[in-house]
Amino acid sequence: MQLKSISILILSVSILASCGRNNNSSGKEENTTTDEIEITQPVIKDKTLITPEEPFKNQPNEFCTVIRKLDASYYAQGQTIEDVNAFPKKYCLLDVCLEIVNPNGMIINLGDDDEVVTTSFELIKVFESEAEAKSYAEQYKIVDFKWE
Repeated sequence: MQLKSISILILSVSILASCGRNNNSSGKEENTTTDEIEITQPVIKDKTLITPEEPFKNQPNEFCTVIRKLDASYYAQGQTIEDVNAFPKKYCLLDVCLEIVNPNGMIINLGDDDEVVTTSFELIKVFESEAEAKSYAEQYKIVDFKWE
């Protein structure tokens, strides 16, 4: 019985010691740089959403498909980012006329400094540059965009 208690104690201590462990073998702190953030294109699971190839699919009007410049907390979802301002903002294609609104989803202001108009949105595409976003807007005739 005493051997079993000792085994449980050792197991408990080893589990507690491993929590929050830094797996960096060099022992040095890792700094997150803009090169280290992985920008992946979103996977569109909801069939009612627009796609990069069909930016007006199922939309009631042309103002449901917008391009806005967003910070890393939006376009690098699922990644731990301590300082969002350390990463560049990216232009993104957004669907703002959602049939199914996620209560934990993302919110954006489509208005300006004088008139705030917030809505839920889904991220459809992240553009690598302003030139790519402008070319896309011209190609698909996106009327609601905001260049900074």
